[in-house]
Amino acid sequence: MRLLLLTLALLFAPVYAHAGLLNVETVATGDNVDVTGGAEGRVFAAGWKINVDDAVYKNTLLLTGANIDINANAEGAVYIFGQNISVDGKYVGPLAAAGQEIRIEPSAVIEDDLWLSGQVVWLKGTLPANGKVLGNRVVIDGNIMPVGEDKLLDIQAQELELTENAVIGGKVLYRSKNVPRVSSGAQVLMEIQIEDSTFEDEVKAKLKRVAWLGKLGSKLMLLVWLLIAGLIVCLVMAPKMRASLKRVRQYPARMLGAGVGYLLAVPIIAVVLFVTVVGMPVAISLLAGYPIAIIMGFSIGTLWIGTLVFEAVFKKIPLRRHQFVGCYLIGMVIVLLVTRIPYVGFIGWLVPLAGGLGAFSWLKWKQMQAGKE
Repeated sequence: MRLLLLTLALLFAPVYAHAGLLNVETVATGDNVDVTGGAEGRVFAAGWKINVDDAVYKNTLLLTGANIDINANAEGAVYIFGQNISVDGKYVGPLAAAGQEIRIEPSAVIEDDLWLSGQVVWLKGTLPANGKVLGNRVVIDGNIMPVGEDKLLDIQAQELELTENAVIGGKVLYRSKNVPRVSSGAQVLMEIQIEDSTFEDEVKAKLKRVAWLGKLGSKLMLLVWLLIAGLIVCLVMAPKMRASLKRVRQYPARMLGAGVGYLLAVPIIAVVLFVTVVGMPVAISLLAGYPIAIIMGFSIGTLWIGTLVFEAVFKKIPLRRHQFVGCYLIGMVIVLLVTRIPYVGFIGWLVPLAGGLGAFSWLKWKQMQAGKE
C-alpha cells in the first residue's frame, strides 16, 4: 500500500519538496526533496535528488531516487534505493542500500547490520563486521570493527581492494574467484577469509536441490496417480480387463508391436488431420482419447506383468477382483524396480505400456466391429 501511495504521489509530484520536524508517518516526493529537522515517525521520500540532513530520525527511513545524499543520526532501520548513493552520519539501526555506486563516507559510523548491493561499493568510515556486501568492485577504505565471535562481513565481488587507509579489525569473508588487492599501508589485524564459492554457486546448488525435490515430487505424484487409476480400472472394468489380458497373454509380441504402433501413429495422424483442416474434429478426438488410452494401456500392461508372477507362484490364473488388485500392485513394484536399472530402465515403462495399449486397441477394434454388425 505504501509503495502504491509513493507511485501515485510521484505522478503528481511538485518540482521541489521540503519536509521537516516530522512527528508522524510522512511521504515526501518531488524532483528535489530535502528532508530536514529529524522525525519521530516513519519517513518515505522519493525523487530525482534527495538530501537528508544530520538531524535525528528515530523510526524507519525509506529513500528512493536517482541521487541520494544522506547525513543523519538514524536510530531506526534505513533503506535506500537509488543510482548514486552517499551515506554519512551515525546509524544505530540496520542500514540497507542498493544502487549503481554506493559510498559510505569517511565520517560515517554504522553500528548495526550492513546490507549493500551495487556495481561499485566504497566502504569508508567505521563499519561493523556484520552483514553482506555484493558488488562488482568493493573498496575498503575505512575501519572494519569487530562485532562478535559469530559475526562477520560477508563480501562477494569480482574485485576487492584494500587501500592504505583500510583497517581490518573484524572478521571479513571474501567470496570470489579472484584474490584481493591489498595496499602496503593497509592494516589487516584479522586475516581475511577467502572462499572460491560465491553466492551464485550457492544459489545454483540450492536450485539443484529444489529441482531434485521437484523431480522427486512429480515422480511420486505420477506414481500415486497411476496407482489410483490402475486400481480403479481393475475394480470397475474387470470384464474388459480379462478380455484384454487374455489377448496379450496369447499374442504378447503382436500386442507389443501394435502398442508401439499406436504410440507413434496417433500423434502423426493427428498432425496430418490438423493440416487438412477438414479433419480437425477427428484430430481433436484422437488427441483427447490419447491420454485415456495410455492410462488404460499402462494399467493393462502392469496387470499383465503381475499376473505372470501370480501364475508362477500360485499356479493358477487370477479370476477375482481382489486378485486383480494384488496382481496390479505386484506389477507396479516390478515396473518400478526395472525402471531403476541404468540405460535400460525405460523398458520398465515401455513394455507394459506397449503391451497393454496393443490389447486395449484390439479390444476397442473388436467392439467397433461388433457395433457395425
